[in-house]
Amino acid sequence: EKRTVLGALARHARLALADPEAERVKDVWELAVFGLRGRLTFTAISQPWLREVAKYWAADEMPRRRGDGAGHVMRGLVGSVARLSQSLRANRADHGDHPAAVGRADIESFLHRLSYLASTGECSPEVRVRICRDVKRMLARIRALGLTRPGGSAAGLGGDFILASGDIPAEPER
Repeated sequence: EKRTVLGALARHARLALADPEAERVKDVWELAVFGLRGRLTFTAISQPWLREVAKYWAADEMPRRRGDGAGHVMRGLVGSVARLSQSLRANRADHGDHPAAVGRADIESFLHRLSYLASTGECSPEVRVRICRDVKRMLARIRALGLTRPGGSAAGLGGDFILASGDIPAEPER
C-alpha cells in the first residue's frame, strides 16, 4: 500500500512539473501532460524525419481530441504512421531515411502492402481504410504546417508522396 501511494505521489509530482514542450521531444509521451490518458509511443517509426513529423502532427492534432477515448484515437493515428514507416523500411534500400528520396512508388508499395494484409486477414478492411485516411491526413497536414519546406523535418519531401482521394479503398459493405 505504501509503495502504491508513494508511486502515485511521485507521478503527480512529475506531472505537476511537466511541460508539454519538453514532452514533445520525447519518443514516449505521458499523455496526462496534455490532459489525456495513457502514453503515446513513437518508437515504431524508424525514420528520424517521419518520427519528428509524426510528433509535430500529433501535437497539432491532440487539442481536437477530447474525452475518454482520445488517447486511444491518438495511438491509432500514430500506429497508422508506423505502418507507413514499416513499409518504407521493408521496401527501400535506404529504409526511407531520406525524405527527398521517397515518392509515389513508395506510396503504391504501402497501398499494396495494406491490401495484402487485408486479404490475408492480418488487418480488417475497416482498419485498412482507417490507416489510409490517417496517413492521407497526416501527409497533407505536415505540408500545411510547413514541415516539408527547407529546414523542416521533412524538407525536400516530394509532392508525389501523398495519398490521393482515389487511393483510399472503398468502405467495406456491412
